[in-house]
Amino acid sequence: MKKSLFLLMLTASLGAYAANHEIKMLDNGKDGSMVFEPGYVNAKVGDTVTFKATNSGHWVQSKALPDGVADFLSEDGKDFTLKLDKEGVYVYTCPPHRMMNM
Repeated sequence: MKKSLFLLMLTASLGAYAANHEIKMLDNGKDGSMVFEPGYVNAKVGDTVTFKATNSGHWVQSKALPDGVADFLSEDGKDFTLKLDKEGVYVYTCPPHRMMNM
């Protein structure tokens, strides 16, 4: 199984349009089992990220966030959308599959 760090790389931008980035929570993906796909997103301040509960039994929890950003924890099997208000790196995990590097 491929080991990797799942994170959001957030960069400052004065762009006029906010984008929504979708990250699927999967039992099986192109990088193996129990994965977020894509594994990282390069987003801008003002963008949103939607974690899609593509397979049941997954949810998302923050692990490391920029200073001043509130921790987050979604519900089991439900989509979760996060608005990115601060520049920085957002690290997250799937609590029941943390030991599998998800």
